[in-house]
Order: sequence, then structure tokens, then C-alpha cells
Amino acid sequence: MSSVVILAERTDLTVKRSREVGSRVPDTFTPRGGRTPDKGFSPSLSDIDIERMTPWLLRPHDHRSGLVTLANALVVLSSTAKDGEIEVRISIGKRFVNQINPCRDRGLNPGPLAQKSDTLPPRSQGAFLVPYSIMLVVGGIPLFYMELALGQFNRKGAITCWGRLVPLFKGIGYAVALIAFYVDFYYNVIIAWALRYFFASFTNNLPWTTCDNSWNTPHCKELRIIAWDTEDAERDNSSVIIEPYTLDATATATSYHHDAANLSDTPFNSSKYTSAASEYFNRAILELNQSSGLHDLGAVKWDIALCLLAVYIICYFSLWKGISTSGKVVWFTALFPYAVLLILLVRGVTLPGSAEGIRYYLSPNFDAITKAEVWVDAATQVFFSLGPGFGVLLAYASYNKYHNNVYKDALVTSVINSCTSFIAGFVIFSVLGYMAHASGRHIKDVATEGPGLVFIVYPAAIATMPGSIFWALIFFMMLLTLGLDSSFGGSEAIITALSDEFPIIGHNREIFVACLFTLYFLVGLASCSQGGFYFFHLLDRYAAGYSMLFAVLFETIAVSWIYGTQRFCDDIHDMIGFSPGIYWRVCWKFLAPAFLMFIIVYGLLGYEPLTYDEYVYPLWANLLGWFIAGSSVAMIPGMAIFKMATTPGTFMQTSGAQLVACTP
Repeated sequence: MSSVVILAERTDLTVKRSREVGSRVPDTFTPRGGRTPDKGFSPSLSDIDIERMTPWLLRPHDHRSGLVTLANALVVLSSTAKDGEIEVRISIGKRFVNQINPCRDRGLNPGPLAQKSDTLPPRSQGAFLVPYSIMLVVGGIPLFYMELALGQFNRKGAITCWGRLVPLFKGIGYAVALIAFYVDFYYNVIIAWALRYFFASFTNNLPWTTCDNSWNTPHCKELRIIAWDTEDAERDNSSVIIEPYTLDATATATSYHHDAANLSDTPFNSSKYTSAASEYFNRAILELNQSSGLHDLGAVKWDIALCLLAVYIICYFSLWKGISTSGKVVWFTALFPYAVLLILLVRGVTLPGSAEGIRYYLSPNFDAITKAEVWVDAATQVFFSLGPGFGVLLAYASYNKYHNNVYKDALVTSVINSCTSFIAGFVIFSVLGYMAHASGRHIKDVATEGPGLVFIVYPAAIATMPGSIFWALIFFMMLLTLGLDSSFGGSEAIITALSDEFPIIGHNREIFVACLFTLYFLVGLASCSQGGFYFFHLLDRYAAGYSMLFAVLFETIAVSWIYGTQRFCDDIHDMIGFSPGIYWRVCWKFLAPAFLMFIIVYGLLGYEPLTYDEYVYPLWANLLGWFIAGSSVAMIPGMAIFKMATTPGTFMQTSGAQLVACTP
């Protein structure tokens, strides 16, 4: 053990925003915000950030020499660290955030596609781009920029970052970490489904193309037979109502083989039929027909459970050694999907009927702009696309170099994100146009709600293409890489936040990550059961909806109204050499909070109890969902009360100190 003593003038540790000096000591050597150290203050060697201190030491602050500056900048340190054990935060390059975040885009990510595909039609038409662009400019990009800047400046995870920024609002860090924790309980189940489909694609005939399997019902019908019967009915001037993608969760599973000759003698009424792809997902993958609801989870499906275990093993060995390991893996998981997206785009636009789908995607419907729900959809799309509120942006940005141009990162990443979403629309709607052409339905009726777009409609479309096995393999490989990419981010947000707040976790990262993923897997087994989709749908609805919106609303209040917009801009100036303009200040202080309040209020006014298909969740299930949502939000006032209760002094003294402790 060693004791390090560096002679210094303690009084010079205080940050002085002197216009003559024009610079300040990096906050890693001072209490957050440059306050005069309290009596007995003694930072440890682990508080030193060599990268941020070195350029400051070499900068001529006034007429003093560098050695005098060094002596005046440092403080007497008493450390019990082992010799040479000085913690320096690893930097992973200034473009890492640009590599990781575009692939979290809602238009590509399997999570949002599987959970929120009902937002695509019919409002994702040309007119939707107008409110989307406005919401992106006034809310999405400013919030994205804000979190990146906070993470890069503080170089800590969410909990420690908010504890430094506004101690009274340290609960924001716990809230976003808890939100990410809840999401990880069910998110990787989507990746497990994709992995199960990927394995199922290694066959001569894709299993979701035929109706002669053990899980099929007499109502099952193959897509090509549906299309053939539709053409016959149209020639006979018959009235046809086609529902090939009805989610049939209650029909009895029986072995059934279609005989086209028998069908030809039967009057065609396709409203009673379900597609082979729909039955494969609902009856073979999920086995929803074996469960009557959330109260009846049934047996664990071990094929899905083993896929989930494989997903967590991949995640563990990608994250167990820290950001340097996942930073290498993410090069593949972030870039591979773009290659597949380009391939699917070229294939999609060459399909029959694709032009009609693209025309529907781009056709203007300006009457829809006057409807409030269109603006709410646009705001929600922007918000969940860029991803503030999970702690992921703070975590990854904290590993950026201190003088990385975070302003450019925010703009470039946001533009790439939005362009990717726009291009993904062509991929999606070209296939929807093809499916509408093949089934004789309108495009807006083809895309189903819930996971239907990813696991029913798209696989069904792929199955009808020449070389269907190849297309299925690369499609589900793309879903796997996208899902793993996002899973890395959510898990790293939790690991970084807790490691920075509790160093013992960081020192035993391998053990902690193993325990964390073991817990995830055990809870995830509930979603792998026969009725597990009901549990999955409950978590999806309540884990990261309103709670995340409330958390980010408190973030904007804490930064703009308590910490101070001017101080935040000064922090950014210290990193990149120039301050944000008036646009950013107005957005952070006024427009972004209004943007968030608009989504929250309108969403709460339109709240309806949870349902899935024809199943209505019981009251206790909705109460459980609200408890999950409320528990993360409750961390904010809960930590504030704890801070005031444990700080000496009267109520006014403690609350005031916690609010203004780090403001100028």
C-alpha cells in the first residue's frame, strides 16, 4: 500500500470561471461543478482522469509556468490503492457512438418492429414525414445531443452522472437503469425467436410455408392457395374478404393436409382461414393455443429457452471484459444489417406489387396532419428511434474522448438514423405491396399488429420468393445482429451505471455480468412458456413506456432549469471549443419539455386497459404493469427524499443545498 503526497495549494482546487484565465480545472480533480471542497475533502487516485488533465496542465492559463500550474492544480492525496493502481477510463474512439446508435433505429430494430408494427400503417404515408421531421428537430435531436454531451463530459454512467449534476435528482440515474433492467427481462426473448427461426431455415422447405404439420389446423391455408382462390373468386364476381394473417390462438392443433381438389368443390370464404406463417408463429413457436391467458403460463418451451440461453451466452462473452470487447463485436453487429438492408431493398423493389406498396408509403394524405394522434405517433417514433432515457447514450458517450466533437456525432448519427428509417420504409412497404398483391388485400390490412410484421408477414413473403431459404437466412441473421446490438447497449447501460457508482462491481465485472444474465435468463423463462407471450406483452406495454418519458422529462428539467442551460453550454464549450447556439438552448429549456409533456398527456388521456387479440388482461395484470412502470419513476422522488433525510440541516437548507450544489 502506498501513500501519495503531492504538494499543492488546496485553495486553487476551486474552479474559477475567470474570463482572464479562460479555462478551468477538469472536474475529475474537483467536486462536481467546481465548488470549494468541503472540509476533509480527500480525493483518491481513482478520481484522476489523466486524459482530461494533461491538456489542461499544458495550457498556459496565465503568466505562471507549467510546474507552478501543476502544483496549484493538484491536491494532497491520501490513497490506499496498490502501487500503480490508477484508474483511467478507457476511451474507445470518437466515432464509437456513431457506430452503435444508428442500428438502434426503430425502422430496423427487431424489438420495435415486433412490438409496435401497428404504427406503420396507415399513418406512415407521405404526410407523416411532416410531423416526423418537426418532432425530430424540436425534440429528438436536442434530447439525443443532450445525453451524449452529458455522458462525454462527466465520463460516468447514469447514476453517478446525475448525482454529480444535480444531487437531488440522482434518482434519474437509478430510474433509467431500472427501466433498462426491466426491458432486458423480455427484450432478448425477441432475439431468441429470431434465432429459432434462423435454425428452422436450415431445411429444404421452410416450415411456415405448408399446412401439413402437426401444429396446423383445418383453417390453415397456404398463401399461394389463397391467392389462387382469390383470382377465381374475382373472375366469378364473388365478394371476397381475405384474412390470411388472423392471429388464431385458440384453434385446436390437429394434423391437417390440404387437398386442392377438395378445396375446388368448396365455396371460397377466406375469412375463416389463417395463413401457414401465422399458425407456425402462434402454434409452433409460441404455442399460444395451449394457454388461456396470463394466469395459465403452461410448460416451458425448451427450444425457445435454449435459444434464449444461447443469446445470453453470446451477450456475456461480448460484455464480460468491458467496453473494449463489445466495441470490437459491434463493428459486425452494426454494419452487417446495412448490407442486408441494401440486399432486401433491391429484392423488394423487384417484386410484383412492390410499386403499389411504395406508392402507398409516399402518397400524401394531408388531412391526417390535422389529427392529434398522427403527431403523437410521429413524436413517439422519433423518441424511441433515437433512444434517450435508457442510459445507453450516457454509458457509451462516457467512453468517448473528452474533446471528441459530440456536436457532430449528434447531428450525423441523427441524420443516419432518420435516413435508415426512411429507407427501411421502402424495404417494408415494397414487401407489403407484394403481399397485398399476392393475397388480394389492401396494403393497410396486410401489416398485422404486434409481432406479425417480423415473424408472420415478412417470413411469409420470403417463403414465396425464389431462393427462399437464402433470403430467410440473411433476414433472420440481420434480426439477430440488430437485436444483439441493442441488447449490448441496454446491458452496458446498467453495468456502466452500477460499476461507476459502486466500484466493487467494476472490480468484479465478470462475476456481476454472469449474475445479471443468470437473473435475466431465469425471469425470461416465463416468456418462453406456452403462455409466455402474454407475460412478454405485459412487460412490453409497461416496462419502458410512460416511465421512460417521465424520466427524460425530469432530465430536461434538471439540466435546463436547475443545473442551468448556460452552465451546460459552458461544459460543452470546454469539450469542443464552442457553445451551442440559441436553437439548442430554446429546445432544451422550452420545446423539448413541451414535446415530452405532449406525448405523456395525450397518451394518458387515451389510455386503455391492455389486450392482445381477443384476450383482455385482468385488472390485476394491469395493476402489476402500472406497478412496474411506477417503480422506476418512483426512484426520482424516492432518492430526493433520501438525500434530504440524510443531509444535515433543516429542510430548506438541505433541499436548497442539493439543488444548487453544483450550479454557479
